[in-house]
Amino acid sequence: NQEHIVTRTTFRQCGYRSDAYNQYNTDPTRGCGDEADIGCKDDSFVFGFRAHSDQHNPEVMQASKGIVFDNCGRRFSLHDYRRSATFSTVSGRLQNWLDVDGSVTGFQEPSLIGSGLADAGLWWAVDDDAVYDPHGPLYFFRQNTGPERGLGHIKLSFDRTLQSQVPDTLCDNGRGNPCPIVGWIRHLGPRFANDTGLPVTPNADVAGPVGGFGWYLELEGGAPRVLRIQRVEVMHDTPLLLSLAYPLGTN
Repeated sequence: NQEHIVTRTTFRQCGYRSDAYNQYNTDPTRGCGDEADIGCKDDSFVFGFRAHSDQHNPEVMQASKGIVFDNCGRRFSLHDYRRSATFSTVSGRLQNWLDVDGSVTGFQEPSLIGSGLADAGLWWAVDDDAVYDPHGPLYFFRQNTGPERGLGHIKLSFDRTLQSQVPDTLCDNGRGNPCPIVGWIRHLGPRFANDTGLPVTPNADVAGPVGGFGWYLELEGGAPRVLRIQRVEVMHDTPLLLSLAYPLGTN
């Protein structure tokens, strides 16, 4: 188990200088370039997120406060080193971060950061004020603009035969085994009515924004006969409501 907490830190002249990553700073001296005496590479960044794994996922593990970017170039990167990747990973879609004071997002108020990968649908784009960051890509959104909003995580167990294959033949640590989609989970509410949601795989970690209307789980094999909810990370003041649809007459 890991927790990454960074506080009262200044990053100076970090991150690659490129016109592709000038959304925060256009100073021609920002960050670092290709100069031989500096050694900065075109994949250099301030904060990186490992996004190659379907096995090892971030859950809720990252927080920061009092961060300063001093003339930096590229700030963020979802780093997936797989060479033949055709679809994102569980870890890439679940990346999240509690920005306690908004010093990373620039909101200067409590903020949440989540994956900006297209395969995650609207899972992290929770309202019209969510800001898309092309560096990661990531989404930034304010914590106080949603009811009881926070970050939460659960691990779902619903098919022992299928899920016992992780990571030997399914959902491994970047080795290339398949990690099939076996369901979807999305936020409840009118904004998300037409959103497919976040893919659920045999390694059924789910981390995301909590509060609001809750999460709706739908498995391709139908409602589970047995569902175990494990490794719950939910604060008392940011509750999580999980809902499933069962056929009429189920008891």
